Amino acid sequence: MKLTTMEAERAIAEAMRRAQYEGYLMSPRWFAKRRAKLIEVNFTCAVCGYCGATSPIDIPLDVHHKTYDRLGEERMSDLEVLC
Repeated sequence: MKLTTMEAERAIAEAMRRAQYEGYLMSPRWFAKRRAKLIEVNFTCAVCGYCGATSPIDIPLDVHHKTYDRLGEERMSDLEVLC
């Protein structure tokens, strides 16, 4: 299937956004923000109340973005801990 120029440009832009996001998720800044959110909620899942751990080493919990509007400048309310 051959892409139009516009479709190709959109695909490239999306790939660039995805690469930026993935890079951010590997950054010390994100790790610090993630840890702060986990501590704020006492390492507890927002949905089921599961308490994952008290150490960031063995946490089976994820920190998800509720919105990407402030990616890189997230507020704690933009984030949610889920198991």
